[in-house]
Amino acid sequence: MMFGLLSLINAPVAHGWTNQFCAVAGHHSTFSYTDQSYGNVWTTAGERPLRGVYMQVLNNDVVAWQGYASTNTGCTPLLSMNSGTFRLKVWSKGIPSSNNLLEVRDYSGSSPVLELYQVAGLVSASWTYRADPFVTGYLVWKIYAAAAETIYQEPHPDAPTFMFYYEPANESASTKIEFGETVTHIGPTVSREKFTISHELGHQYLMQRTNNFYSNSDYGQYQCTTSSCPVACESSPAANCYHKLTSKENMTAAVDEAWGYFISALTWSSGTSCQMANKVGTGYEAVDCDSGTTSYPTGYLAGTCESCGTTWGDPDCESAGVELDWIRVFWNTNRPCSNHGSISNWLDVLDAVSFFDLHGCNTYQQINMVMTGEPMEGCWDSQVVTQRVRFDYGAPSCEPLCGL
Repeated sequence: MMFGLLSLINAPVAHGWTNQFCAVAGHHSTFSYTDQSYGNVWTTAGERPLRGVYMQVLNNDVVAWQGYASTNTGCTPLLSMNSGTFRLKVWSKGIPSSNNLLEVRDYSGSSPVLELYQVAGLVSASWTYRADPFVTGYLVWKIYAAAAETIYQEPHPDAPTFMFYYEPANESASTKIEFGETVTHIGPTVSREKFTISHELGHQYLMQRTNNFYSNSDYGQYQCTTSSCPVACESSPAANCYHKLTSKENMTAAVDEAWGYFISALTWSSGTSCQMANKVGTGYEAVDCDSGTTSYPTGYLAGTCESCGTTWGDPDCESAGVELDWIRVFWNTNRPCSNHGSISNWLDVLDAVSFFDLHGCNTYQQINMVMTGEPMEGCWDSQVVTQRVRFDYGAPSCEPLCGL
């Protein structure tokens, strides 16, 4: 969709000048997210590059350059231009890193791809023109900027295509496979949340690798035996309250959701400290997702929701999980043992699980079976005990019935 000219400056450009064109968010306006201050990456408002976005530079309506912008800066290379009037087109699609293609589409119009369409004359030598979407298609560019940052920080090793559909009438976010593609449908409120955008992209990552294996699990109607789990959620299953950071869920669903949180935490945390935003009502609270705190203690299911031991046979524990516990398993296993910056080892493990029919086994047992010999095995063995997600001592044998 073409939104029309935003500005027109007819100024000649001298032959042989070297110029550069950049696509950024926030150059002319404040660019921030509602969960901006959480994590320790992008914690202040400011200019953000549209990493790897697809651009065309036209000189007097003739294409002078086209291709994907820099993944670092959102800029073209330095271009030697003849004089003329220049138009810059920027599509809401690109390759932010490692040939991972990202596209954000807008369901509010007739065209599947947004264009930023500006005209400008360059007025001095070696000048950089910085194009900003302004208000036009603004939330689409929020989605693109955050998702592109996730791909840039944590590229998917298989180089697939990731798709977001912005829907003005939708006030939530959901990810699924449609016609062979992973797609996130996302509305205005959550389009302003960098952690949610990255979380949903995390679901796309896992769906791409495992053919939707983990997301096929429902959350389950689990009740906690203590009042420490969200009581309001337990009394209102129709409101999807079982899908919370600390709610008791089907173990597979908890693992799937924890993976989304894990990818968002990797994106917006730096160093060794895992920091993330948890939405509470209309605001947020900070959650330490590498170690326990007073508000979010270690082993939340086993020690706060329940009083779980480690032996098999406790129905309150052996088939259930809490997302927070599994986020910490992912984080603390990935950091020391899987070379932060690459999620390939974890994707290999989770994918291997999807190839087996493991009768009578919970998700922990399935992962544990394929973890043998992996670089993360030692950290895994330690973390499942520390985070108290292992309840299989004395369990019946868990063997694959068939391998594909």
